[in-house]
Amino acid sequence: MQGKITTDGMNQDEMNAQQKLLNWCQENLKGYDSIRVKDFSTSWRDGKALLAILNRHRPDKISFIDSYLRSNLENLKIAFDFAETELGVTKLLDPEDVDTDHPDEKSIMTYISMLYNVIPNVPMHPSDIKLESHKKNLMDEYSVICKSLMRWLRDSISTMDNRTVPHSLIEIKSLLNDIRTFRLEEYATKLKEKKRLANLYNEMISLPDSDSLNLDNELNSIEKVWLKFDSYIQLRENLLEKTYKKYENLQVVIQRIEKSYENCDKILNSIENELKQPSNQNMMNGHLKSFNERLNDQLSRCDQEIRKLFIECQNLNDEEHNEAEFYYRRAEQIQNRSVDLKTKLNNLQPNYKNSVNIEIEVENSDFRSKISFLEKQKIILQDSNFPSEYNQIDKDILKIEQIQMDLNTFRDSYLKDNQTQDDTSKYYLNELEILYNLTYNLSNQRLKSLNQLKDFVKQINDEMFYLDQKEEVEINRDWSSPSKLDSSSLKQYKKNLDYELERRLKINIHPLKVLGQALINDKHPAANHIRTYIETLSEHFNWINQLSFLLSNHLYHLTDYESFKSEYNKLSDRIEQFRHNLTNVISNSTHKNYSETIEKLDKMLSELSGFKSKLESLSNKSKSITPFHLRKQKLKSPYNKCKCLINYKRSQFNIRQNEECIIEDNTQKTKWKVLKPGTNQSSFVPSVCFLLPPPDEESQDLIQQLKIRIENLTNQVLNYKIKFKKDRLFNLMNQIKFCEFDDYEERRKLRDSDKNFDLMLNSIKFEIEEMINSVDLKTGTDRNHHTSETNTDVQLLIESYDKCCQKLNDFNEKSIEKNECQKFEKQFGSDLQCLELRLKYLYEKFEQIEKLEIKSVNRSDFIDKVIAQYQVSFFFLI
Repeated sequence: MQGKITTDGMNQDEMNAQQKLLNWCQENLKGYDSIRVKDFSTSWRDGKALLAILNRHRPDKISFIDSYLRSNLENLKIAFDFAETELGVTKLLDPEDVDTDHPDEKSIMTYISMLYNVIPNVPMHPSDIKLESHKKNLMDEYSVICKSLMRWLRDSISTMDNRTVPHSLIEIKSLLNDIRTFRLEEYATKLKEKKRLANLYNEMISLPDSDSLNLDNELNSIEKVWLKFDSYIQLRENLLEKTYKKYENLQVVIQRIEKSYENCDKILNSIENELKQPSNQNMMNGHLKSFNERLNDQLSRCDQEIRKLFIECQNLNDEEHNEAEFYYRRAEQIQNRSVDLKTKLNNLQPNYKNSVNIEIEVENSDFRSKISFLEKQKIILQDSNFPSEYNQIDKDILKIEQIQMDLNTFRDSYLKDNQTQDDTSKYYLNELEILYNLTYNLSNQRLKSLNQLKDFVKQINDEMFYLDQKEEVEINRDWSSPSKLDSSSLKQYKKNLDYELERRLKINIHPLKVLGQALINDKHPAANHIRTYIETLSEHFNWINQLSFLLSNHLYHLTDYESFKSEYNKLSDRIEQFRHNLTNVISNSTHKNYSETIEKLDKMLSELSGFKSKLESLSNKSKSITPFHLRKQKLKSPYNKCKCLINYKRSQFNIRQNEECIIEDNTQKTKWKVLKPGTNQSSFVPSVCFLLPPPDEESQDLIQQLKIRIENLTNQVLNYKIKFKKDRLFNLMNQIKFCEFDDYEERRKLRDSDKNFDLMLNSIKFEIEEMINSVDLKTGTDRNHHTSETNTDVQLLIESYDKCCQKLNDFNEKSIEKNECQKFEKQFGSDLQCLELRLKYLYEKFEQIEKLEIKSVNRSDFIDKVIAQYQVSFFFLI
């Protein structure tokens, strides 16, 4: 309820005001259960309602309880006196005027409206203060726990969202213990806080007027986040347990590898020691042959262990164990030692070697082509160049898979050959097997690296595609037609965009960067490509964030523009409705309702003053409106200046935030060619980066149009007001001019200024003086600048007023004479009546004397004298 409540008349607006005033009273009386106010009549008779309202606003100075111990008149007197002394409310009523069977409704309503104008706000009932304090304490505790719990949940989710797992069983076991300790201690404590939060919520919604607490769905949000948190804990725990079991199983594999290393090392150490002994170096051919056969048998057993080693190392590599490479290199070292020992055995005795070479030469040609094949595949697999494009990576993967298929085919052939060879070919078979294992392992490593790179590049491309889509939307958004844009939908889009970017950064982009950095740290062969992809993704994401900031900035100015247009349209509609209302007022005016028409015109002038204030506010707002429409026009000086909203850096062209630039070419909607002031550097830059500075001339033109409309309406209203006021005064003075003396006398007894001619003439005099002394409302000049027509009207009013004064003066003199005559007649009648009574008395006495004279012949001279005097007086009066 705003503004003052008036009670004159009973039109629709005033009926609404009456209901609003009654609602205000009922709001004040909430909490005073025994008081019911249904009207502005008998509900106020006992004075308790008034005392209750005053007690609500001044509980320290006025008591309500005592009203039950006092009479109605006492309660009313205390209420009226307190309102007058403490609140300055004039005592329009006496207690006796209210404590009746039918108190005057308008008088009570007028008094209550005066009380409302002094204390419009409804304070809290004294009994509710304690409840509100309790509500506040509950709300404060609820808010603190909500914020604390939500902050803890977010931090904990961030911790549990970690997908990295250490490679040590001890570290994994430690993390599992930490999670279990966390569940027993910190998790349990926070669970109690959540239960306390639920209890607080239930307690608050059970309180009276709980809707005023404005409880958000924070508890529901916390419940959802808590469920999410539980799932993250479970996922983290499951991941650690799964990894722990996996590493336990791999630990058994490592133990087998260590045992194979130990066996191979013993065999090779034994062979090396035997070869170092001088007696074995000078053997005869017969002994040397048996010696070589024995050592070759040992090397064969070692080769079997080496094969197991490579198989186990491949298992480690398949399970992506962090030490797979280390064990594989150790296996290569063992294999190299075995090859060296075989070479030494072949070189031990030249004669024996020649004989062996003759036997092997027959088989050597069959294996040479196979070794050449493996060497070629090995060279291909050892290529350090990795592709950077996704399609090329896919082609390389297919190429490596084909190589592996060829190697598998070769392996099948090799096994078949291995079964048919005699002992003399074992040397080359071992060499072939070693080279095969090396080549196949290289293919696995390269295929693994390519698959890692492919997966990484695919995720990068997905993110870049998403960011490209967002970029295209923002770059191509047409800010030159604000009427085609909807700020509400854009705000929702901006909100969703920020949420998506934040979510994508956390779920996709940040893990991608972590993955890429992990690949770089693991010395991935394509580390340079991965680093470039990470940098490109970061730059593109930062650019999208800048576009989001630009959207916010343009949206801010668009909101101002829409607000201005909305207020302008509302004001324009109100002015048009005002013009329509003015036409109705003028068309419905007659000489009988001049006063009502003038009163309406005064209200219209006040309404026009409100229009002017609103127009001034709109005018100030128009000075900050951005000229969106100029973005699609060819700009020339001085309108070709723009301000960069961000720090823009591309190649060698940099623009600082808020730096002013000059537009050289804006024919393209999405890109403008701008020049940096003070330099010769110019470049095409996305137009969304720039803002055209205010003001907007179109908006200012609209303001000027409204100003002219308001001024024209003001002049019309003032002209109509002067006209109707003049006609009203002439009409009133005509009533005086043509009135009769008897009518004048009858109206003179009335106190109504509209009926009493003397009061009417005083009012006319005041209004004429006001017209003479007031400034010219139409032109804003003083009275000397009135038009000749206005001066003529005023002169006619003065002349008519003088005639009315003369006539009323004549009537007044006549009335005085009449009153004097009536007064004399009244006094004469009174004196005559008194004389008649005295004569009657004398007559009675005279008769008595006559009777006494008859009875008493002898009487004194004194008696005769008295009788004579009375007789003379009697006859004189007659």
